Amino acid sequence: MIIIIGKDGFIGSSIVNYFRNFLKPDQYIGINRHNFELLDRIDFSRDNISTVIYCVGNRLQYYKNDEIFYHVENEMNLISQTISRIKCKKINIIYFSSAGTLYKQTDFLPSLEHSIIEPHNNYGLYKVKIENYLLRTFVEKNISVFILRVSNVYGPFQKSNLGQGLISTLVYNLLNNKQSIIRYEGKEMRDYIYVDDLCSAVLSIAFKSHSSRNHLYNISKGDSVSTNFIIDKIFEVLNSHAIYRERNLITYTKLSMYDLPTNSYIDSSKFRLKFDWTPKIDLDNGIAKVLENQVKIKLDEQT
Repeated sequence: MIIIIGKDGFIGSSIVNYFRNFLKPDQYIGINRHNFELLDRIDFSRDNISTVIYCVGNRLQYYKNDEIFYHVENEMNLISQTISRIKCKKINIIYFSSAGTLYKQTDFLPSLEHSIIEPHNNYGLYKVKIENYLLRTFVEKNISVFILRVSNVYGPFQKSNLGQGLISTLVYNLLNNKQSIIRYEGKEMRDYIYVDDLCSAVLSIAFKSHSSRNHLYNISKGDSVSTNFIIDKIFEVLNSHAIYRERNLITYTKLSMYDLPTNSYIDSSKFRLKFDWTPKIDLDNGIAKVLENQVKIKLDEQT
């Protein structure tokens, strides 16, 4: 059995939906972090619990510096409570970390797993603290810890109306004739991965026996593109669906909430070779899936 903690978030809900196509209902269970008592209904003494996936996200970049420690403490307690219930001989922990907010900003891209770590906002600081906690806590236990430093994930279930994810937000704003403000004049370089490709990477880890040690992998599509490139792609996809929008809905600025742009271009060859994994969804198809989902939501709201 796979336990997915954080089933109502973007990545958690996407994993649950993805697993429905490949697994039987008794092979996985999703749990909302706010309904943690549901864990008490699971018989953790059974040997068939193979993996615990933590999809617990937040918007810590908007928090004050002194508030981050409260969230780190909550996260560590959540992990500790879960693992303390499990009596299995072998288990995998999969934790989603960050790529763009952890690696030091440098012109020498892409970043590898051993590249310099230098969190440049509260979210990155929070992630590296949880990484260190996992690596320190389970190093002597019979537990395999998989820390996945993921590039920018996008897909249909992001909360686009709340500004979650550049691609989803731009599609939402253009679809609804709303203005979008693009920082760094659209020159920021980032690596995007469609959420189903991330889900397939996770599935390749689960149900397998791994050596009881810590595993650190980058997960990415493997091609860094500028925000301007993304904008052009989105307009192309909109036009292909007979949805035409003016370019004046995009406003460019040099201003940003951070001192440095996020050049989150990472090398995922280590994971690809280990698990024979290849991302399959390109930007054109991924953006089209985001658009189709948002069009469907809009039509449902009108009926």
